[in-house]
Amino acid sequence: MIPRTFLVRIAPWWVLLVIIGSFLPGTSKEAIGTLNTPEAAVEGRAVARHRVAHFLTFGSTALLLVLISETAAQEIWAGFGVAALGFILECSQFALIGLTEIEWWDVRDDALAAVGVLLVAQWLGLRQKLVDQRPPTPRGRKHQRPGKGSE
Repeated sequence: MIPRTFLVRIAPWWVLLVIIGSFLPGTSKEAIGTLNTPEAAVEGRAVARHRVAHFLTFGSTALLLVLISETAAQEIWAGFGVAALGFILECSQFALIGLTEIEWWDVRDDALAAVGVLLVAQWLGLRQKLVDQRPPTPRGRKHQRPGKGSE
């Protein structure tokens, strides 16, 4: 089981990396193999490698946030929140970087990944199976057995 406290600690850093990665220069995206080809962009589509990168990035982000949720409602907010993040990032790229159009195929893939992971995680009960929900033990103190006091 993964301690929830660990996941809560890494979540903001993970989301920050997703945001930074979204604004990497084209040469960096090309170096890691996630840049969409100009030909595909003109046709309004994405190449398979680019789509896989979006599915992995936004699917894993949704999974992380679903796993740190404490209720089913929070899981739903996490899944749809990641889909909204994908939309906001694509609109921001259009406005700030000066893309010729919003890459709607990326918005679609981000939303499919986030909502798909949400549905699978809820269906399989992944939060209950993978995450240790117990509060952390204060440092320097050991767990005491029930009924035993400090003597």
